[in-house]
Amino acid sequence: MVNDTASKPSNYGSTALKNVYPDWFAFLENDNGKFGFEISDTYSTNSMLAKRIDIRICTHSANNAGVCLTGGAFAYQVLKDIANGIKSLSNQNNCHSDFATIHVYNGINVYWQAGEITGACDTTALTSTIEGSLDEHVGKTNGKKICAFQCLKLTHGGKWTFYLKFGTDRYLVQNTGCSSKSGEYFSCTSGGENSVGKNL
Repeated sequence: MVNDTASKPSNYGSTALKNVYPDWFAFLENDNGKFGFEISDTYSTNSMLAKRIDIRICTHSANNAGVCLTGGAFAYQVLKDIANGIKSLSNQNNCHSDFATIHVYNGINVYWQAGEITGACDTTALTSTIEGSLDEHVGKTNGKKICAFQCLKLTHGGKWTFYLKFGTDRYLVQNTGCSSKSGEYFSCTSGGENSVGKNL
C-alpha cells in the first residue's frame, strides 16, 4: 500500500478527478482536511495490467526428446534464468528478444527465445511469479525434464501473452515457430510465487 498526504486539490470530490486518476486510486480524507491516497496491490481495470495473480501456461508442442536435461536442480536454475530474461524484456517494454543461451554443464546448453509477445510488451508479474509458473508447468507436464524443444504460451491478466520457445536443440529453438499462429495450446497449468521450486 502507498499512503501519503497533501493539500486537498481544488476539484476534490468533483467528477473532474475521474478523468485524472484511474479507478484503483482512492482518496482518503482525514479530520485535518488533508487527503491521502491508497493503491491496491491487486487492482485490475481495463486501463491497467493485472498485478500479483498467477500466470497461466499452456503447451503447443510436446517436450520433444533428444538431449534432455533432467533433475530438479538443473531445471530450477534454467527456469530461473529464463524468468529473469522474460522480466528484463518486460522492464524494457520490449516485444522482441534475442536468441539466448544458458550454459548448464559439460557442453550442455539450453536455448530460449520469445517466439511472439502480444498485447502489452510489459507485465506487472514479478520475476518470482514468472519463475513459479514455469516451475509448476515443467514439473507437472514435463516430468521435470527440459528436452530438445518446447513451445509454451504464458498469459497474465489478459493483457500480456508471451510465447516462449526453449530447449536443448539450438536449431529447433531458432527455427521452429511458436506464436499465436501455431495452432492449439493444451495441458494448461497456473502458477506463481508460491510455486517456485515446489514441483521440481
